[in-house]
Amino acid sequence: MRYLLSILFFFSLTFLSAQCFEANVLSAECENGDGWFITVEFIGEGNGWTTSINGNPITGNYDTIVGFGPFFEQVVVLDISDLDEPDCVQTLDLDAPDGCLTTD
Repeated sequence: MRYLLSILFFFSLTFLSAQCFEANVLSAECENGDGWFITVEFIGEGNGWTTSINGNPITGNYDTIVGFGPFFEQVVVLDISDLDEPDCVQTLDLDAPDGCLTTD
């Protein structure tokens, strides 16, 4: 019985650490033909998160709402990592809103 409880405790800790933060896209909008922008809410505990856009590192705190952009690509992929647990990563795979990017 003690062994079984140890196994259950281990798996519950593993499950909890699998989602150590949330990155929720609140909006993706066009801006007068000047690309598109996203607004993301970061929820978690600890020292914050990090990502990079076009090779430029960006870090921030949890329990904040952050705007990113402008983007001029059809698809933007953000790999966001927890600063305390770098193996905890959430990927946002985002498509530009319809009509944002036009070719002349």
